[in-house]
Amino acid sequence: MKIVLVEDSVIVRARLTLQLARIQGVQVVGHAASEDEAVDMVDRKRPDLVLMDIGLESGNGINALKRIRKSGNRTRVWILSNCSVPDYRELVRDQGVEHFFAKNSEIEQLMARVKDMHCITMPGSSYAESLA
Repeated sequence: MKIVLVEDSVIVRARLTLQLARIQGVQVVGHAASEDEAVDMVDRKRPDLVLMDIGLESGNGINALKRIRKSGNRTRVWILSNCSVPDYRELVRDQGVEHFFAKNSEIEQLMARVKDMHCITMPGSSYAESLA
């Protein structure tokens, strides 16, 4: 499973990349720290999943998500944030986001969801075969 990680903090990006690398079959294929980089990276890499921070160096994850959707790309996007304001959760759900994780308290849940997603979408699984 290919993942693009959109996170402006070098420390958080490195930590998440390390944790994701421990999940068999999961590969971080690109990183972005700004809105423009995120849109470009998702377009070029065509990942299975984008992990997107809301606060970025330039621009923000919500606008990046809107731009990705406007381009017709339906890649799965999950939001990471230090701010879990209910309004943010509702706003991103309107853009097709299934999951919103608080970086300060829900990283274990994020990793568990990534593992679950990988298991049900890997070739040979009954779920993946039902999609074919």
